[in-house]
Amino acid sequence: MTKSKKQIPKRHKFKIGDVVTFKFAGSWHKGPVVELTYDNDGHATYTATTSANGRIYPCLGIDQSKEVGWVQSR
Repeated sequence: MTKSKKQIPKRHKFKIGDVVTFKFAGSWHKGPVVELTYDNDGHATYTATTSANGRIYPCLGIDQSKEVGWVQSR
């Protein structure tokens, strides 16, 4: 059996200010998107923050496209 390659999203699905649910380092958080970014390979990523503690979570992918942190789109 061959392992399927993960899809790298090239376009953003959310806008700045949209409140999203995201997973970062094994914990679920909720907060607004504050920045839209791209990795060197064209991977569309987000930077989000939480209103509870004000922490900034950079380089979030979409739907498990990154291992450390990702935004849930569904």
